[in-house]
Amino acid sequence: MADSFRKPKPLSFEGNVAENWHRFELELDIFLAAAHHDKTEKTKACIMPNIDGREAIEKERSFVYSPAVRNEANEIITPAETKESIEVLKRKFKEICNPQGNVIMERHKFNVRNQRDGESIQSYVSDLRILADTCEYGTMKDEFIRDKIVCGIISDRVRKQLLKETALTLDKAVQICQLNELSEDYGKQLSKRESDKQDVNYIKPKKPLRKQSTILSCKSCGGEHRADKQACPAFGKQCHGCGKSNHFKKMSRVDEILAPKYSPEGSDKELYIIETIEGPQVAHNNKEIYCTTKINGHNAELKIDTGARCNVSLFKRIKDGEIINKSKSVELVAYGGYTFSTLGTVEMNCHINSTIHRLEFQIVDKPVASLFGLEDSLKTNLIKLNERIHEVQASNEFRDRVMEKHKDLFDDNLGELPVVYSMKVDSNVTPVINPPRKIPIAMEKR
Repeated sequence: MADSFRKPKPLSFEGNVAENWHRFELELDIFLAAAHHDKTEKTKACIMPNIDGREAIEKERSFVYSPAVRNEANEIITPAETKESIEVLKRKFKEICNPQGNVIMERHKFNVRNQRDGESIQSYVSDLRILADTCEYGTMKDEFIRDKIVCGIISDRVRKQLLKETALTLDKAVQICQLNELSEDYGKQLSKRESDKQDVNYIKPKKPLRKQSTILSCKSCGGEHRADKQACPAFGKQCHGCGKSNHFKKMSRVDEILAPKYSPEGSDKELYIIETIEGPQVAHNNKEIYCTTKINGHNAELKIDTGARCNVSLFKRIKDGEIINKSKSVELVAYGGYTFSTLGTVEMNCHINSTIHRLEFQIVDKPVASLFGLEDSLKTNLIKLNERIHEVQASNEFRDRVMEKHKDLFDDNLGELPVVYSMKVDSNVTPVINPPRKIPIAMEKR
């Protein structure tokens, strides 16, 4: 039955020996109470050296056990110490593991212990209690811990709230900190829900200001033709990339998702390489920017996308044993409204600018281009915002010449067309006013 319980690890005499003994004694008491509660004192005293390890057994051989103390009537006042008593053995080991402490040093450790970034209030208070145990504060221990919480917490807002309390106790201080901690966590969850659906490579095309007679760069075929869909060579054709109609593969808006990603080495276009002394290699063509970095120790080319709100990586880059956080799975939106779900998020090590950054990636199992989003591109200094303002100064001379040459077009008088138009009106029909249409009725498809 005793073999089914986990034994404590052997007592270590390296590092913080006092802390090692404190943990060993706690685990030993639990083990003996669970597995050997029905054993005699002598048997428990034999079990302890067996668990302590070889170094502890050697130290036990050097212990000096005091004989019994008797009074004048030869009566035993203090019984003799013996290694057959587990309490005697524990006391002897405690004497060599816990030498006389330095109270000033222990109090200094307590006073400089502040809440760390990301540390919960429960963990912080628990650590303060452990440090206060060796400070000999006595009955004032709770008050010192309360004062240290007020001085050591990270949030200035919570500190001001604590200072407003006239009868602040340790329990009340911890309660106030926990309530604020819970409210902040809940606020972050609400913000996360609002931004769960993230856009990747999404650019909303602008509508033309006016109808042109000639399209210089058609979004369907990429060429030049009359402003008529019938004149477009891609009209009625099926795209070989996405399967949709009325555009060529080279103009497909889902190409970023369905096509293999652009490789600078395989491109016949001129590349512009930007190299810094300690920076990553960044390459770009006319429309796209890539950087070469290391993810989990392997070289990888990632697109720098300032329009993306998250990082994206392929499933094959995950190390064995890394767990995907499926609760953070989101919907990614690409060109043309093409959407798909991610598997979740994984934090991976990225070697950028001679520094290893721990970055979060949305993991996908589709042939997409891996990319860095805007937030981490700025944080890792892959890109920088230039807020320089340029001012353009222009004289009014050109405007004045145009106004003078075409003064008849810019005066305040109503103009007159050089034609006469005769309009036939049916007196039996009541006139109506219709709102302006984007496409005249006569041009609409019947």
